[in-house]
Amino acid sequence: MTKLSKDRIEVIRQLGVLPFVGQHILREVMGHIDAQDAEMARKDQTISNQHAAIIEALQLRTELEELKARHKLVVLPREVADYISSRRAEISDYCILDNLLRKRISGPNKNKIGDWIEGGIRGNVLMAALVNGYTVEEPTTEERITARLTSALIESRIESPIPTEHLAHQLTQAIREVLAEQPQEAN
Repeated sequence: MTKLSKDRIEVIRQLGVLPFVGQHILREVMGHIDAQDAEMARKDQTISNQHAAIIEALQLRTELEELKARHKLVVLPREVADYISSRRAEISDYCILDNLLRKRISGPNKNKIGDWIEGGIRGNVLMAALVNGYTVEEPTTEERITARLTSALIESRIESPIPTEHLAHQLTQAIREVLAEQPQEAN
């Protein structure tokens, strides 16, 4: 509709039937219409650019989801995952990897972490965990029993000549042996 109106105004201007003032007003109106056309063209281009950006963002999101599906997260023991998360704020992932592989670690889980590292070639596993992310290994039934026994012994203030956690571990082992000796009961 703008183009039709502009064409009609141009025809009227060219006929020269309007006085000079009218011609001047028509030129201003024509300039205003041209400015609006240019503004609409810029807005159309902006909308087109935004549309292209949205499509690109959706494609990137799809690619990211596909990559995540292909690269499953590494499963780490809780002690290793806790060490990584506690150290990430302080040192680089490279330093974390180096410390773990060289067993330059401290804390209450030092031996468990060391045993896990010695249990196989862990460099690639640790590197993948640091780069791609990781999940925490679910505790075994035995570990959950030991943790609950430890808490119960501490809450009950039971004193023992051996450390409470070690006592809880021994009790858990005894429970496991008793359960292993029993024949499976039919439900």
